[in-house]
Amino acid sequence: MPTSPLSTKESREGCHERGSFAVRDGRLVTGQNPASSVAAAREVLTALQER
Repeated sequence: MPTSPLSTKESREGCHERGSFAVRDGRLVTGQNPASSVAAAREVLTALQER
């Protein structure tokens, strides 16, 4: 029976974050996927306000 990559990863004690996710490191901002565009935009605005 075929399994999904996500179920295989979770069965091997992997971690998977669902939903939007963005990270900022200094001036670099990146998002996990297109659903993360709002979170990434907020991080960019925060970075610009700190300048």
